[in-house]
Amino acid sequence: MNEAIWPPPDIEGDPASGSKFLRVSPTVSKILIEPDPPPPAHMKPFVPEKIWLYVQRPVTNYPSFAIPVITIHAEGRITLPAHIRLSIIRQAAAYAYEALLGAPMTFSIMDWLNSNILRMIERPGRLRDVAAAITQLEKKPATEDAPHKSKKRIKVKLRPIDWTAGSPASAALYTAWQDKLSEPAMERMMSARRNLPAWKKWGEIALAIANSQVTIITGETGSGKSTQSVQFILDDLIERKLGEQCNIVCTQPRRISALGLADRVAEERCSNVGQEVGYVIRGDSKSKRGVTKITFVTTGVLLRRMQMAGGGEESAEDEGVWGGLDGVSHVVVDEVHERSLDTDFLLVLLKRALTVRKDLKVVLMSATVDADTFADYFKKDGLTVDMVEIEGRTFPVEDLYGTFPPHH
Repeated sequence: MNEAIWPPPDIEGDPASGSKFLRVSPTVSKILIEPDPPPPAHMKPFVPEKIWLYVQRPVTNYPSFAIPVITIHAEGRITLPAHIRLSIIRQAAAYAYEALLGAPMTFSIMDWLNSNILRMIERPGRLRDVAAAITQLEKKPATEDAPHKSKKRIKVKLRPIDWTAGSPASAALYTAWQDKLSEPAMERMMSARRNLPAWKKWGEIALAIANSQVTIITGETGSGKSTQSVQFILDDLIERKLGEQCNIVCTQPRRISALGLADRVAEERCSNVGQEVGYVIRGDSKSKRGVTKITFVTTGVLLRRMQMAGGGEESAEDEGVWGGLDGVSHVVVDEVHERSLDTDFLLVLLKRALTVRKDLKVVLMSATVDADTFADYFKKDGLTVDMVEIEGRTFPVEDLYGTFPPHH
């Protein structure tokens, strides 16, 4: 019956190519899950290219008193962490027990998964609800989740950034930037940027970031560190004809900060949000792969990106665990003094990532922070750390005294 619902496509050569239904063995089939509606823009980086449902017919009592054995398997560079796969299986099984006993249920389970898979990926539930099952799952290879033994595990390998200067794309970015600098609107913006205290540290910041794995930037509120530091990195790479390699991700503790900074930095560069400068927040994003060089995100979005790309199929020691940072040249953590759980966890992950990604640069920024504490945290693992302090600017304060009319 399943073959009638999901017939294989009429393709010459490999009959299984592009099929939504494949019979693995006489009792095991796999069916392609197709989210309906398709993943929105903010979820696309976290949804695998293909998600298969493996269905194994029970030996007895199907469909009257038993449901089929089901498992979830993802294909492609993006994987699903074990606890998310387990949560999907638990919820699908619960749905089958509650609503489908007594009838052939494969089609109904697939229809339910198509409608609910994105919700479960985005909100898999509390980790402690599935922690016991995950403990058992981690004792065997991830390939045992499927009802057949995989011939070969697909390992995600990070692509190191090629820091060779002068590529055609980098040369084109350099020429376009030089042309833009001569435009009247850009000249006005550059004049305003030069008045910020951060501008005096342009060279020092660029040099520190280029020569160290971790750079800590401190500066008073209003000094321009949040809007200028990311631009200093980009401008320096463009000037060195390394613009193609530049991919800066800047985290913010709040959505409004990410949106506001993306608007301001895009305005200062005389471009529209979503082009050279973009943002990704929960529920909304404006960025373009290969075009956006500075992306403002919330801390939670970056953590989610690392979790979705790095969980499930590879161990914590494997390079694949850092797939969420693949292609990222700089991670800038702004307002690092706001000691939230997300920020602290991100710093732990970034320190571990730096031991694998030697070409990755991490920049920590804050108005008020004990720089030595953060420097010691990274230095004790042998990472190189540099610090830059941006001086604030003061304004004259005038005391005014006057007489007040008597109170009646």
